[in-house]
Amino acid sequence: MEKAIEIRDLCVSYGNNRVLENINLTVEKGEYLGIMGPNGGGKSTLLKSVLGLIPITSGEVKIFGNSVKQNKKTLGYVPQFSAMDKKFPITVREVVQTAFLKHGLHPLFRFGKEHKTEAEKVLSDVGLG
Repeated sequence: MEKAIEIRDLCVSYGNNRVLENINLTVEKGEYLGIMGPNGGGKSTLLKSVLGLIPITSGEVKIFGNSVKQNKKTLGYVPQFSAMDKKFPITVREVVQTAFLKHGLHPLFRFGKEHKTEAEKVLSDVGLG
């Protein structure tokens, strides 16, 4: 089997506080893995270190045999939030419209009518009209 994730002697620290120590794990391609544990047990820290979102203190993480830096564009992470930020309201249509942004958002940018129309069509196509 091909190794999808390989972690060897992983250690992660926040300042002087070591939160993960000597973690070893291999996940083969096609396997499913559940990570369970108490709050503060290091689950999110482990995932963030595998994704390269936080620096590791020592050890090695490989994704399909490559370093985390080589895989940054092929991995994704959707964090869990317990509360919604009501200061940043955004509709589903607006989220879909972001697909039309070629160079990111700019001050005073507004989506045109054609963007809104296309977003509505896409949402309708997937049953979310």
